[in-house]
Amino acid sequence: MTRKEWFNNQTPEVQEQFRENCNTLNPELEFDWWMNQSEEVTSGIGGAFVWLDSKQGHKYWSEINAKYENN
Repeated sequence: MTRKEWFNNQTPEVQEQFRENCNTLNPELEFDWWMNQSEEVTSGIGGAFVWLDSKQGHKYWSEINAKYENN
C-alpha cells in the first residue's frame, strides 16, 4: 500500500489530523512533500512527524501505523 492509498483509506478526521500534524510538527517535511514521495515508499507512516508530540499521542498513531504495515 502506498502512502496515497493509505491516506485515501482513512476517515476524513484521521486525514485532517495527519495533515495538520505533518504541517505543524514537522514543517521541514510538510504533508505535500511526504505524500508525493516515491510510490515505492511503503514503510508506514513513521517519520511523518513525532507521534508523541501530537494531540492524539504515540499510541493512537502507532495503532494506525500497525494497520498500514499489515496491508
